[in-house]
Order: sequence, then structure tokens, then C-alpha cells
Amino acid sequence: GKSQPVTAAKLWARRLTAIGKEAQVAKFRSHRLRDTFAAELLAGVSLEDVSILLGPASVQTTERYYAPWDPSRRKRLERLVRRANKKDPILAELEDGAKPKRSAGAAPTAPANGSAAEILTGMRTERSLEYTT
Repeated sequence: GKSQPVTAAKLWARRLTAIGKEAQVAKFRSHRLRDTFAAELLAGVSLEDVSILLGPASVQTTERYYAPWDPSRRKRLERLVRRANKKDPILAELEDGAKPKRSAGAAPTAPANGSAAEILTGMRTERSLEYTT
């Protein structure tokens, strides 16, 4: 067969794979380091700057993969949802942490775990929702 040229990227991939094996990290892949780098940066750096440092084709690519880890974006969205919820008496009651009042036999009104803002913006880490009874 034809041999492929040795590149710096291939050398780093081999080295990182060997380090992952030595550290006994199951299913290690180099993108884990990239993901960690991006998530750590997002604690104080804008998504646009993270995109430049990661080097994808566009900010939209970075946003697609790393926006859920952007705490400033999450806080902004939660504020928007809370502001909207204050206009609805039932949702405002949920935001205040009170259990909604309902008549016997009525359907559950809202998830019991997580704030309404977290639930509506999809910023919860667990996907299963338990409903009040």
C-alpha cells in the first residue's frame, strides 16, 4: 500500500492516545481535551473568543456544540424566562417555589424538580421529569 506522510497532527494523536491508555482513561479521544478547554474558557470568555481559539469554520459551529456550557448565556435565558413567567400567575407561583394548588383528580401542572426557567430553557442536566401529584 501507499504510505501516508507523518504529520504533526498524527504524532500528537499517537502521543495523546498513549497518554490516555497510560492514564487508564476508557475510550479516550483527543476531543475530550478540546471540550474541556472550551468549557473551562466559557466560564469567563465570550463564545466568539472561544470560537477563535478553537478554530472552527464559524462561530455557529462553536455555538452548536458549546452553547449549553456558556453560563452567561444560560443566565440571560433564565432571566428572560423568569420575566415572562411573572406575567402568568401559575408560572409566577412556580418560580416562587410554591407548590401549585389544584383540585383533586386534576392533571399535574409542572415538573417537581428544577425551576420553571431551567425546565423551559432546557438547561437541566437530567432528562427525566417527575411530575407533582
